[in-house]
Amino acid sequence: MKKSLASCLAVTLSVFALTACGNDAPQPSEEKAVSLPVDAPKVALIDAGVGDAQVLAFHDSGATQQSAIEISDGFEQGTGTAADIAAEPATDANVDTLKATLDAAVSAQSPRDVTLKLLSPTHSKPEFASDIQSTEGFELAWTGQPTGRAETVRLSAPTAATDQGRAIAELYLMKLLAQPVIFPSEPIAPGAKWTVENRVTGDSTMLRSTTYTLNSREGDVADIAVEVSERPAVAALSLADQGLNSELKVVGTHSTGSGSLQVDLRKPLPVAGSVDLATRVLYGEDDKPARVFQDFISKIDYS
Repeated sequence: MKKSLASCLAVTLSVFALTACGNDAPQPSEEKAVSLPVDAPKVALIDAGVGDAQVLAFHDSGATQQSAIEISDGFEQGTGTAADIAAEPATDANVDTLKATLDAAVSAQSPRDVTLKLLSPTHSKPEFASDIQSTEGFELAWTGQPTGRAETVRLSAPTAATDQGRAIAELYLMKLLAQPVIFPSEPIAPGAKWTVENRVTGDSTMLRSTTYTLNSREGDVADIAVEVSERPAVAALSLADQGLNSELKVVGTHSTGSGSLQVDLRKPLPVAGSVDLATRVLYGEDDKPARVFQDFISKIDYS
């Protein structure tokens, strides 16, 4: 668990030093669901594909589904010089993993309303065992369009959940909404490509761009290839809160992500597949060789 870059960096004019980050995170209410804003993603069709083109949309009204998930999250940060720090994120970054079963249900009413309930959650860090167990029954829900677009999001924690448990559950479950499968409104055929651009908030707000390719479709089941990258939403970070009249600029970003998903339009979650993403962001000042790097690693696995 970690805070944003602004609260994690303490600097001098000549040397950048990172301070330890705490474990605070916005907490859902114990008594009722907390609603969160959702920025509207941008969806653009690049290539409609070849063959029998149809509009793809979820028709999962009233559906239920149980899905085993593994969600991984990794974060590394450090300092060095422009000559010493690689442009790419580290391949051996430490990651933590949440494993659980998701009990999904879609309302039979309109608009599309999906609720996910967290069951039998475990965390890779033993010290979080009791905290994550306390989140049994944690709910993530959203309403949206049959294309897969979410418009409102709700989080609801069980009253027995610890503060740490709530923060962990929220961190990992929100990664599902950060990588949405959204179909274009136009008819598409095998070979079709489209992009989804969305804002991802968390340790650092990112702008994520995902290219989906429809490899094949058999009835309601679609096999989709995924390529994803992200970049910081802001180009510079003010250091005024550190008492300095300067800023750290984003001087480099390297992001690679890929995967594949199998989607059944009769069910709210992918039925199989995974998506990996690794991003390194470099910060610095124009007239100084010192650099700060942050690596963000994530993976979602459905089965």
